[in-house]
Amino acid sequence: MLALVTALLCAAPPPPSWLQWKPPLSEADLERKKDGWYLTGLPIFNYDPNTGVGFGARGYLYYDGPRDDALFAYEPYKQRIFVQAFASTAGLQYHVIDYDAPYFLGTPFRLRAEAGYIRASNTPYFGRGERTLEPLTFLGQSYSTWSGYEAAVNRVQPDGTTYALYDVVDAEKPYLDTRVERQFFEGRVRLMAGLSFSHGTMRPAAPGTLVKASGDQGPVKAPLHGTRLADDCAAGLVIGCNGGWDNLVTLGATFDTRDYEPDPNSGVFAEAVLQWATHALGSQYDYLRFMAAVRGYYSPFPEWADVVLAGRFTLQMTSDGVPVFAMPQIPYIETFTLGIGGNRTMRGYRSMRFVGPQMAWLNLEVRWTVAHFAALGQQFGLILAPFFDTGSVFDRVERIGLDKNWKYSAGNGFRISWNQATILMCDVGFSPEDWGIYFNFGHIF
Repeated sequence: MLALVTALLCAAPPPPSWLQWKPPLSEADLERKKDGWYLTGLPIFNYDPNTGVGFGARGYLYYDGPRDDALFAYEPYKQRIFVQAFASTAGLQYHVIDYDAPYFLGTPFRLRAEAGYIRASNTPYFGRGERTLEPLTFLGQSYSTWSGYEAAVNRVQPDGTTYALYDVVDAEKPYLDTRVERQFFEGRVRLMAGLSFSHGTMRPAAPGTLVKASGDQGPVKAPLHGTRLADDCAAGLVIGCNGGWDNLVTLGATFDTRDYEPDPNSGVFAEAVLQWATHALGSQYDYLRFMAAVRGYYSPFPEWADVVLAGRFTLQMTSDGVPVFAMPQIPYIETFTLGIGGNRTMRGYRSMRFVGPQMAWLNLEVRWTVAHFAALGQQFGLILAPFFDTGSVFDRVERIGLDKNWKYSAGNGFRISWNQATILMCDVGFSPEDWGIYFNFGHIF
């Protein structure tokens, strides 16, 4: 079989001039790659410390084309559609339909479009800026661990009220995102332009609302004393407390030498994105956001083991005028991410634990594919992925530096590659403050 695949690869025409730089998949990876149309997908069972236990389904429809296609050995797929419906016990809903065509109709243009609805009634809110780096503090008492802090805020106070939802808001966002990219410099560089339309809101629970709390004799219902978001809004520390339209123009550029996009063994992916929220698009806010990130992948001894050293560094800066609900948003070109903390940035901390107008973080992983096997006509790989994460936030651009209070976490991941293009993830992260176990799709970068 390997000889046949190699012969087909050699007989296939070379890639077009706009993709001349890109090396083909290895013979082993090419043999495992499926051709034509195929489906992957499964019920989603998700657990996250913030969202609780989640259930749903995600299905992928791929079209890889025939093996003798000029791009077969170079592209992750010709077209991909995924549909997801998801809800969790802690009030998260995330429904989405997404389309991606890396080399649309054999051209140097990439088309992406995504429509979705996100609602998270248990969204964490720890404030904004460098004050989020301070120890967890409640009524003048500092706590070194999340469990101790959580127990304190959940108690019924002497006046009969509770702060059980002090760090919680109900966030909602329907959105539509469209992007067009074009290849340059034989495919190493892509320029991107897009439009995004969304309506964001973050609603704190009203004072006096009866909520679950911890009484002397066990769980009780008690009136809510107040919330951090309401306090910040009243103090004028944030804007956008009433929500509103947040519509943006997005311009971006990428430099990409990865050998295989969904699960790289080698190469670099660097991206820079500039977003402008403007009244001209019907936005109620006007601000600029700039994000730059670089990822690297290196296989130190491919002849002995399938081990990949992977790293990503991200820096994001925003101007004044960003609404409170939009500040956590990180406009990676390939993924949707929020704040520092949680399963996509710093595992072992609560989601969006650290959020500020300026943010920076580093992720390091060792990905070791320990085994490959076939089952029911599908190809699978088992991957171990120990990791280290670190990051910080800054109030102003001139304060960005390594001498600030950088947080860190570490842990291990177990992942399964399914027909190479779909990655099933289970990561466990530990920080000095907390820990978390995360089930999701895809490598975090």
